[in-house]
Amino acid sequence: MPIPVSCQCGYQVDAPDQYAGKQVSCPACQNPLQVPLPQQAPLDAKLDEMLSDAGITAVTPGGYRCPNCTASIPGGGIICLKCGYNVESSQMMGESEQIEKKHFGAAIYTNRSYGHEQLDTAAEMMEVDLLEKDAEGPTPYWVWLFVFLNVISFGMGLAVFSLTYFSLVDSNTNPATIQIAAYQGEGFRQLAEDAPRDKYFLVVTEAVITNKPQKREKDDNEGMDFSQKMAPGTYCRVFKTENGFSQITPLSGQNSTQNGWVPTMAVLPVTPVQVDLLQNLRNAPDVHTCFLNSNLTKYKSKTTEKHEANNGKEYTVELGRNSKNQPWVELEYQYAKKDWDEDEARQHCAGHNSPFAPAAATPVTDNAGFAFYTGLATFCIVQFWLGLIYYIVAHISIAIQAIKDEMVHTILASILPIYNVVWCFMRWKYVGGYGIMALLGLIMIIGGIVIQLFVPDLLPTVAGRT
Repeated sequence: MPIPVSCQCGYQVDAPDQYAGKQVSCPACQNPLQVPLPQQAPLDAKLDEMLSDAGITAVTPGGYRCPNCTASIPGGGIICLKCGYNVESSQMMGESEQIEKKHFGAAIYTNRSYGHEQLDTAAEMMEVDLLEKDAEGPTPYWVWLFVFLNVISFGMGLAVFSLTYFSLVDSNTNPATIQIAAYQGEGFRQLAEDAPRDKYFLVVTEAVITNKPQKREKDDNEGMDFSQKMAPGTYCRVFKTENGFSQITPLSGQNSTQNGWVPTMAVLPVTPVQVDLLQNLRNAPDVHTCFLNSNLTKYKSKTTEKHEANNGKEYTVELGRNSKNQPWVELEYQYAKKDWDEDEARQHCAGHNSPFAPAAATPVTDNAGFAFYTGLATFCIVQFWLGLIYYIVAHISIAIQAIKDEMVHTILASILPIYNVVWCFMRWKYVGGYGIMALLGLIMIIGGIVIQLFVPDLLPTVAGRT
């Protein structure tokens, strides 16, 4: 209720409750005028207890109740500490002006001022303490997710390694069912250097040849001989694919020579790198070779001679014949890599108009090596895709946190893959964990690609080869 105040000059006025205990100027003489504190009426103890049980508390001496939430405001105060209502302006603090607060540049905002610097600082510190408490909590989900995804990658790579290795191992009672394709490369040696390398396939399982792209009917021979099946290890060309069947023509010198249709699942594409390996399969890794004769296997006797080229360097000539009465035939020239570089050997071979093969490392053909690299390649592929999924989760998590920051940081952290990691380390105290998550995702992606570059491109596997 209004507080009656009298001045020495005789002026009397009823002061509002919020001026209780304050010193104001007399409107008449401008002399200081002290507004007294109102006297609190004594409260009955039982009534006080009843009001307390009902959730109603007494106002402190000299204070008054907040018009917005009825909480007690101490005498002389104008801000309700419970709801932030300003008695003088009759507004909630922050309604007319949102005051943006930061704490050490971190992405923390307190969009309401309590009208007092100490109260604002206390609110900021409480928010910081809450975030730090969350950061010191149990192991975050992304750590367990990283471990889980890597276990999957390693497990799949180990499974492929085990299946491949134990399928390759020979035993007395159960001969190998899968071996490295060891085709002699006769059909590929005649390929010109500029010939396409992406048109070849390998039959990897025994398949019945049909004259149509469908299963063969018993009475639908139409002159075709089906007594022979397409043998595994046969290299061929695929001309057409239709209805789950591929029309193939085997290369010369293969186990099977019949044309026709086989199930598409029975053939495996041969990559250009594998074609080069097949072309040079018989070539030693320390020798460049010039192939003068394409049919090396028909000669029963072979010998070598040393010749000297015009540049003064020696090269080896391999000769062959079938009987003593026949003359020796030059089969190939061999140029030692330590004496001949590739360009010199290629130039000398070009003068004989013959196919040339530079020295190439022998592909991995032992069981353990092939199985290891097959499993490693599987691990890299799985690691790449799981790392991509892991990073996408991290990117979304970072973008959600970056919304609290300034607009330029929000946009950059939400768009640029590298900047979001940098942003997390800038805000390390609050969101640094997500930066580690994104960094681990990038390591999985880049690591999978880099390791895959060092995995040899091995020859395809075939079933039933001995």
